[in-house]
Amino acid sequence: MKESNTKLLGIIIGLLIIVNLSTLSFFWITRKKDPTHQAKGGGAAAFLIKELALDSCQKANYSNLIEQHQLAIRNTKKQIEKAKETYFTLLSDTTVSEQIIKDAATKVSGIEQQADLITFHHLQKVRSICNQEQQKKFDEIIIRVIQMMGRQGPPPPRRGNGDAPPDNRPPEREGFPPPPPDGNEPHQ
Repeated sequence: MKESNTKLLGIIIGLLIIVNLSTLSFFWITRKKDPTHQAKGGGAAAFLIKELALDSCQKANYSNLIEQHQLAIRNTKKQIEKAKETYFTLLSDTTVSEQIIKDAATKVSGIEQQADLITFHHLQKVRSICNQEQQKKFDEIIIRVIQMMGRQGPPPPRRGNGDAPPDNRPPEREGFPPPPPDGNEPHQ
C-alpha cells in the first residue's frame, strides 16, 4: 500500500512541477513581447516615439538624450542609496539629535530633487527636438510619460465625480478618525 501511495505522490509532484514550469515559461515569454518591458527605456521611449511620430533624425537625437539621462540618473540613484543608508543607520544611535536626523533627511531629499531636475531638463531637451505639432502632443501626454518612467509626477486632474471631498482632504476611512481640518494636528 505504501509503495502505491509513494508512486502516486511522485506522479502528482511531477505534474505540479510541469504545470509550474509551463506557467513560468508562459509569463516569461509574454513579458518579452510587452513593449513596456523592453530594454533601454522601452516603455516610455517607445510610447513617445510612437505618439509623437518621431522621424529617423529625431529618433537618433532622442536615443542620445536617453543615454545621457540614464547615465546621470544612474549616478544620482547611487548617491540617493548612500544617503539613505547613512540616514537609516542613525536608527542605531539612541543619542542622535533631532537636528542630525533632519539634516540627513534633507540631504536625501536634496539628491532626490537633483534627480527630478535631471529628468525635467531631459524632458525639456526631448521637447526641443520636436516640431510645433509634436510639442503640442508632447504637452498632452507628458504626465502619462512620467508615470511610465516611474517618476512621481503631479496627480492626474480630478474629474469632479465625487472621488474626493471638495476641500481635497482624503476621504475618511472606516475605523480611523477623520483627518484633521486644514492640516492641523489632532488635539489630544
